[in-house]
Amino acid sequence: MGQDLSGMGVKELQTLENQLEISLRCIRTKKVNMQNTCYIYTSQAPPKRLTEEH
Repeated sequence: MGQDLSGMGVKELQTLENQLEISLRCIRTKKVNMQNTCYIYTSQAPPKRLTEEH
């Protein structure tokens, strides 16, 4: 990877850079969402069990 960049023009490189930035944003958003989901899952109290008292 990277060998094909030498033949690209400025416009093509700018387009590639924009695509990479968009992809990174999507990846970071997904990462944050996964971390938030994990936090919510682990921070909840375990379900209370019904116990009979006699």
